Amino acid sequence: MGWMNKKAKTVVGVDFGSSVIKIVQLKQAHPLPQLVTFGLAEKIPGTQSSKSSTGRAQTAGVLTELLLQSRSYATQAVAALPATSVFNAIVELPNMPKKDIGSAIQWEIKKTLPIPPEQMSLHWHLIEPANQKTAGQSGALQVIINATPKNIAGNYMEIIKQSGLKLAALETEIKALQRSLTWGWSLSQPI
Repeated sequence: MGWMNKKAKTVVGVDFGSSVIKIVQLKQAHPLPQLVTFGLAEKIPGTQSSKSSTGRAQTAGVLTELLLQSRSYATQAVAALPATSVFNAIVELPNMPKKDIGSAIQWEIKKTLPIPPEQMSLHWHLIEPANQKTAGQSGALQVIINATPKNIAGNYMEIIKQSGLKLAALETEIKALQRSLTWGWSLSQPI
């Protein structure tokens, strides 16, 4: 669990939906995190986009009240970016040293991003082959790229800050869903 570091024994997950804000607080436990509390609050009409400073302040106020009502005591948050605000792509690169992948991605992503890369916050990681026997046979690397406009990421970071939380991570809804399904699957497995 990379986003829940050893210093933070608990973290609150925040999901800003189109009409509601959802939170869930987890604490470190072995072998899996434990649920501490959860909550749901309707957004104030007119603050859906949170693009203006007033909208961000109102959304932060709703989040702060939700944290109080749910009795959350976490100081760190992980927030999910809505899928509509994230661009995902899988690109294929020639086999190269890992230190050169970042530069290659900058050139490749210009072909696929809908807006200039300078205006995007980019994150990438290598896709490991499912079968290690076939790894490297094609001579190509597959890389998944996640990008979101910097202004959108900045809006979410500001809302979290205004609500009194420290942002531990900003991730895509898809990654958050993957994490929850992985945990759910591992719960059904014998320990």
